[in-house]
Amino acid sequence: MHKLIIQILTLCLFAFSCKKKEDIVMTHDKSSIVSAQDNALIETQFFSVFEVADDIASSDGKIIKTGGTILPSGAVIVFRDSLYTDSSGIDFYIDFGPLGTTAPYGMLCEDGRYRAGKLNITVSQPYKSIGTVIMVNIADEDSFHVGNSIDMYQLMGNKKITKTSEKNMDIEVSNANLKSKKGGKFSHEIAWGCIGTIERTHDEGPGIWKDQFRITGTSNGTNRNGEKFTVTIDSPLLKKVEPGCHHTFVLGIQTLTNTVSNQKITIDYDPNKDGACDESAEANINGKKTIFEVK
Repeated sequence: MHKLIIQILTLCLFAFSCKKKEDIVMTHDKSSIVSAQDNALIETQFFSVFEVADDIASSDGKIIKTGGTILPSGAVIVFRDSLYTDSSGIDFYIDFGPLGTTAPYGMLCEDGRYRAGKLNITVSQPYKSIGTVIMVNIADEDSFHVGNSIDMYQLMGNKKITKTSEKNMDIEVSNANLKSKKGGKFSHEIAWGCIGTIERTHDEGPGIWKDQFRITGTSNGTNRNGEKFTVTIDSPLLKKVEPGCHHTFVLGIQTLTNTVSNQKITIDYDPNKDGACDESAEANINGKKTIFEVK
């Protein structure tokens, strides 16, 4: 009887140790893609900031109601300086109204996104001129939010867009911060920055609607858990600003490295290899693949 009790206890301890090991692995795998999820989220949302700036700047700050713009009729553009002739460029802000207290929390734009708060934009010279610099500044007090009407994300930071050729722009995002807000409550915070190039591969005319872009570059950030990461775009990201495709990229591959663990994650925006206009991406860690939704 004494031996039987010892055997039973041994088996229980063995089973418990195996379960604990399995739990640790599962938890580790789940937490490992946090950086991939957070990078995709803030990268996507800050590209939407570029879309607004480009949408207006391509019309030299004057919205042309031809269906080419993504801004809704309710968005208010207030010019602080509307003249290029004074050598200081134009300076204005876009007001999407206050963040609501119930859903939908923002103003529905033509690209399917909901926005609230203000964006401050300066344009150094007419947008068609090579060397034009667009600065987008978002402070905490601007309370700028973007999302799907339920999940709203507050963005802060600076974005610099420099036109280097007829089709190409250099971009730099600095001091970027995203706070995730769901159901009126903040859940986590992400810090981020990037440098890169945007190429307009298809131009539909004034405004940005139905244009297409290819993006290359590098970025770095800190995920919601406080872990730092770096990202390199290995295969250019493709963005289509058109129905069904406007929320995130349809193609592109990145390598993300968590700097403390040196763990590398491959992020693929086209996991099914069909170029579909969906909101999915795939994180690949040493051959283990996880598909996740990009907000």
